[in-house]
Amino acid sequence: MVTPHVDYFVSDGIYGSFNCILYDHPTLEPHVLHMHPPADPTVAAPGTVFGPTCDGMDKILEHVTLPAMQPGDWLLFPNMGAYTIAGACNFNGFDAVGARRIYVYPVGGRCSGIV
Repeated sequence: MVTPHVDYFVSDGIYGSFNCILYDHPTLEPHVLHMHPPADPTVAAPGTVFGPTCDGMDKILEHVTLPAMQPGDWLLFPNMGAYTIAGACNFNGFDAVGARRIYVYPVGGRCSGIV
């Protein structure tokens, strides 16, 4: 089952770790980390993933189909590279250069634990 288009807003964008979209043109493959079991795991929605700023360029993915998500779920972008934060800047009141550590570990054969 496919639902109507959904816009997602995440806490990082092209002025932070995703500056590589402008410079390196990566192929991003997001993985959803559900913090709560989805109501219907067969539901997917085409959508757009935006960064946190009000800048129209702060767009991470377009025309991507993702499973239905709820507030608090995470998008994991593997293989971003070691230098994604190096090109970050503080923009529009968002602290993009203050690095935070988030550890993701497997639970039941899937990456679903976050510390």
